[in-house]
Amino acid sequence: RLVVPALYNLAATDLLPDKFCLVGIARKGVSSDRLRDSLMKGLREFATRPVDDAIAQRLLSCVTCIEADPKDPASFDAMSKQLTELEAARGTGGNRLFYLATQPSQFAEIVGQLGRVGLDHERHDGGWRRIVIEKPFGHDLDSAKRLNREVGKVFRESQVYRIDHYLGKETVQNL
Repeated sequence: RLVVPALYNLAATDLLPDKFCLVGIARKGVSSDRLRDSLMKGLREFATRPVDDAIAQRLLSCVTCIEADPKDPASFDAMSKQLTELEAARGTGGNRLFYLATQPSQFAEIVGQLGRVGLDHERHDGGWRRIVIEKPFGHDLDSAKRLNREVGKVFRESQVYRIDHYLGKETVQNL
């Protein structure tokens, strides 16, 4: 609802780099075409400005969907390989932002898998890694502290953004 319209606004004002790709991660059964169609539908519904089809098509042409399930470690190995191939093909320079808009119960598992396959490592040539954790960060103080410890085992604090999808609306729109 918020990320794709924000990216569209960047594209519409020529602020989105040409060397950019958007990768959706699904547990299973979502093709890149299906994801693009869904994102276009959401863009038309939630855009903050009129949607120019040419700009939207240019933005969404870089969308790819990869299957990965935190309960299947091999799928994260495959995802890491696919991301490396996409990065080389699109020349993105190694910059990766992982935006976790998923069930809060899966945050720790996903973060653990990202760390296991080395997707948290920033590159020496300047490629950065960031993770955005959306929605409630735990359901009480103890669970928030536990999740924070798990995230801290993988990502440095400077790599982590925690946002509430309601309170963080303006932040996401300014992404």
